[in-house]
Amino acid sequence: MNELAYIASRIAFGEITADEIQKTVNALLVKGVYCDHFVAIIDSKPPTLGEVLPPFTAYLKEQGVTIPTKDEAVWQIIAYHCSRITSGIVDPLAGLQQLIKVIYWNYDFHKRTKHYLGDSHGLEHLIGLYWGYDDMMARPQEI
Repeated sequence: MNELAYIASRIAFGEITADEIQKTVNALLVKGVYCDHFVAIIDSKPPTLGEVLPPFTAYLKEQGVTIPTKDEAVWQIIAYHCSRITSGIVDPLAGLQQLIKVIYWNYDFHKRTKHYLGDSHGLEHLIGLYWGYDDMMARPQEI
């Protein structure tokens, strides 16, 4: 999954900020990518989601990147973060923390759970590891 598809998945989750969109556009401009939609995004000072999201989604559409449904996006986000962890691009803990930050609070795993939270998406062990680590950091003497 490329970065634009990942951003589209985060848009589906409502997990993107105006600053992130503006930084993404700035990075694209540095790489030599230009689009007329970028003008409105760059000119937004301070950037607001209402101003930068419509031109950015228009740019994504021109690039053939669609905003997935939330149910499609969760799978794409899981694959994105797990592939970054397994390929060594990110530290495993940092990658897990980012995955949890993006999807855990913003997706209803509860109604899809069979036995353990997240098992519908194969995340039950990762969620357990994350909260186990969180407990150890919060209460090291007790645990």
